[in-house]
Amino acid sequence: MERSSELINANNILSDNSDSYLYTVCEKKVKFIIVRLSEDILLESFQIYNQEYYSNNIKKLKLYGCINYPCQEWKSIGEFTMQN
Repeated sequence: MERSSELINANNILSDNSDSYLYTVCEKKVKFIIVRLSEDILLESFQIYNQEYYSNNIKKLKLYGCINYPCQEWKSIGEFTMQN
C-alpha cells in the first residue's frame, strides 16, 4: 500500500477492527491511497464507511485504476460526491 504522507494508520482501511482507523490533517487538499491487489478483479461496487461520529466525512472522491502497477497512466473509474 502506498499513501500520502499526511495519512496516518492508512493500513487500517483494510481492517475489520472498528477500533482502528485512518486519520489525517484536514488542511491538505490532495490525499491518496494506492491498494495493489494480488489478482485481477472486476469492480462492481465499493463502500466507504465512517464509524467515527465526530469526524469529518469524505466530500468528494476520485477513483482510478490500472491493469499493472506501477503504471504510466491511471484510468478514471469515476468521480463521486458523498452524501452525509
